[in-house]
Amino acid sequence: MEVKRNFYYNQLFEENSIKSNLFVASLIAYVENNLNVSFEEDNILLEGLYEHTKATMYRLNHHFANSINSVDVDIGKHNEIFLIVKSGLETLADFMGAELNDEEIALFTFHFLGALQRLEEQNKIIKRALLICNSGYSTSVLLKNILQNNYNLEVLGSVSIYKLKDIDLRNVDILVSTVNSSLDITIDKKIPVIYISPFLNFKDVQILRDYGITKRRNKPDVDVKQLINIIKNNCVVINEEKLNEDLSDLFKNTFSKISRTRNLFEQINVEDIFLIDQDIRWDQMIYIAGKHLMDTNKITESYINEIFTLIADYGPHFIIKNNIGIPHARIESGAISNGISIVFSPKGIIFPDGQIVKLLIFIASKNKAELISTVLKCEELSNNKDLYKNLKQLTSKKDLADYFLKEISK
Repeated sequence: MEVKRNFYYNQLFEENSIKSNLFVASLIAYVENNLNVSFEEDNILLEGLYEHTKATMYRLNHHFANSINSVDVDIGKHNEIFLIVKSGLETLADFMGAELNDEEIALFTFHFLGALQRLEEQNKIIKRALLICNSGYSTSVLLKNILQNNYNLEVLGSVSIYKLKDIDLRNVDILVSTVNSSLDITIDKKIPVIYISPFLNFKDVQILRDYGITKRRNKPDVDVKQLINIIKNNCVVINEEKLNEDLSDLFKNTFSKISRTRNLFEQINVEDIFLIDQDIRWDQMIYIAGKHLMDTNKITESYINEIFTLIADYGPHFIIKNNIGIPHARIESGAISNGISIVFSPKGIIFPDGQIVKLLIFIASKNKAELISTVLKCEELSNNKDLYKNLKQLTSKKDLADYFLKEISK
């Protein structure tokens, strides 16, 4: 008899655990949507709600009386949040198997009040940072945007290592450097120096976290482009530009504006792509792409030379996630006009420091906005898990050109 009772108890416990997980996930999503915040990675909220929900379900299943005193759960000025949580609980009443009174709803509300307080503390700017970048204008701007928009940092600007000695550092809390860590950054003021890559890999995120620099938890805006792509995949779009403008105006407080800045992928053709199926040196890979732009009068030889000089001084700083390299130099070093050249090696080429590059995207532009837009497109590629699975199916340079025009330039 005891065994049978334990079986049903364990069965009920497991059932409540599953229900609790579903219930908590749904409730958090409901409150997030109504408060326009994100509680992502808030394990305290997740665990707290899970245990609270499990205990509440157990009490309701066994018809235990509610012993909560309303005096102990006064939420005072937080009535707006209380009403949102209450509405969420009403929507999910079937999960609980019974309706909750105001005192019990207030207890659920306390979990979210704690999460909001943690969110407020998390989003306080705790550091004023200065970037030390020598990897090109576009990558320094990209890194600044990533840090400013996603981390609890006030990025004061970027500076070359050679001009650092002329900068007033009295308002700087931390230096974030993309320069090779073997170089000595000498400053009078005792300021911590963090060494990261220009494109923030997983190791860099951990380095920032070790210095107390954490991600913002603000809920990101939805890009109009994402919505347009969904519409295009399911409907015939007569005027994409007009659709973008109408959606942006209609949801101007919800969606982020789509960038209208052109990028270099929009001009790519078959002659700009090189397929490499044999082993070559990393410098040959760069030179193949650079020479093409030089032969088509997009850059001078000094542009290529500066890239090799930067690699000698700072390593292959332009390698980002997904085995992608995007070498480029300063506009002043020999950019004549806009140009892009792609070298694809399915096996990959080993670069200094043992890093492997399968897709090398050599870019040059006289227009800074287009250069930055192209780098941002490259960053999208670096997050595409199916990139090489798709590229392996393409056997000609024309297929590759069509792929980039279709997938990257839209």
